[in-house]
Amino acid sequence: MDLNLGAIVNELSDQEFPFQIRIECNGNENLPLDYFEDFQSELKTRTESDIIKILRSIRDYGFSFPFFYAYLDGHRYVLDGHGRLIALQIFSQLGGQLPRFPACRVDAKDIDDAKQKLLRLNSKYGTIDLEGLHEFIDGLEINVDDLELPDINIEDILIDDPEEETEPEVIEKPDKTFVQIGDISESVSPIIAGKIINIINRRKQKRIEKFLKDVILLFPEV
Repeated sequence: MDLNLGAIVNELSDQEFPFQIRIECNGNENLPLDYFEDFQSELKTRTESDIIKILRSIRDYGFSFPFFYAYLDGHRYVLDGHGRLIALQIFSQLGGQLPRFPACRVDAKDIDDAKQKLLRLNSKYGTIDLEGLHEFIDGLEINVDDLELPDINIEDILIDDPEEETEPEVIEKPDKTFVQIGDISESVSPIIAGKIINIINRRKQKRIEKFLKDVILLFPEV
């Protein structure tokens, strides 16, 4: 992996570097970093930007999740934590001090069994809902540059609250129920406008359905 170490230091120099690593989780064991070995090999690639994001996350929020590893033939193969393993090795090369790290052992019969478990660990069995994401992060100060969320375009997170912020830009027309592209201000890009419209229309649909249910309850003979 060819990385510009100077660029990594420069990106993290907005605060003191090297920084002190805070351990903010617990595991069954606390082990030195050099006890762990990479297991993914070339399964994933990581860029200089990825390493910077991982180190910035550890700096700002501490080491918050244990390493999970399989112990096979005297080797502790990391199943969960490859990115942090690489980033912390680089951190050490740059003069950073490494504490012992919390770890949990995962039972695996052999290498093949460990690979099967690793593949399942990396499988995605759900999709992040954009509207649900906005509700989840409501009130949080989010630095989108530090996040890599599956299924989510970073631009989507930049829309604070589609209902509160974008509805004033909607041009209401009496002969239409739902919003269309032409109703959004031209200052908004077509991609963002489309996503705003989808969210607004979903919420309007929910209000209509609720209204109809209320009407049926009040006037069951209708």
